[in-house]
Amino acid sequence: EFLDGSGIELMPDKTVKVNEFLQTNFEDIYAVGDCASVLNKITKKPVWSPMGSTANIAGRIAAKNMIGNKIPYQGVLGTAVIKLPGFNAGRTGLTEEQAKKAGFDAVSVVAVTDDKAHYYPDSSVFIVKMTADRSTKRLLGLQVLGKGAIDKMTDIAATAITLGATPEDIENMDLAYAPPFSTAIHPFSHTVNILLNKINGALET
Repeated sequence: EFLDGSGIELMPDKTVKVNEFLQTNFEDIYAVGDCASVLNKITKKPVWSPMGSTANIAGRIAAKNMIGNKIPYQGVLGTAVIKLPGFNAGRTGLTEEQAKKAGFDAVSVVAVTDDKAHYYPDSSVFIVKMTADRSTKRLLGLQVLGKGAIDKMTDIAATAITLGATPEDIENMDLAYAPPFSTAIHPFSHTVNILLNKINGALET
């Protein structure tokens, strides 16, 4: 309410509307954090991303721009992780439903993989859903549940999506392996292989 009558433009959800440089409709007034909208990196549409990570990245870019730079904020992927009783969860990019709504020809797979060598103490599983665009094969999103390092799975996907990678670009990445940490074919790579099989018609599911 304190912005009523200020002339600062708001989004329909009442967040402050900003451009790619985090400026409001007043050139010398910037907005970042929970009060401001940001762009989704994939859809290029405004979204609300009330995350400490978003606020800090946007704040640093806004500060640079305030002193004369012109650095665009590339946008968010909705990356998030959470620790729950007994398991962890992570997500980045678009869900299958969001991808379809955004106009992509979304294809997805669900994989259940070991989170580390199965014979290692406290080994468990990841349940992973990975989504890509069928025609371009561009990776669009990942959601993961498990007791292990779901943040690593989420961050690999966030990196791949940020760089516009396809499953074929990342299927044979040299990811870290030792029995306490991962499997000889990384759980992320396992899921990529399954997704590629589905896209290429070798798997029907």
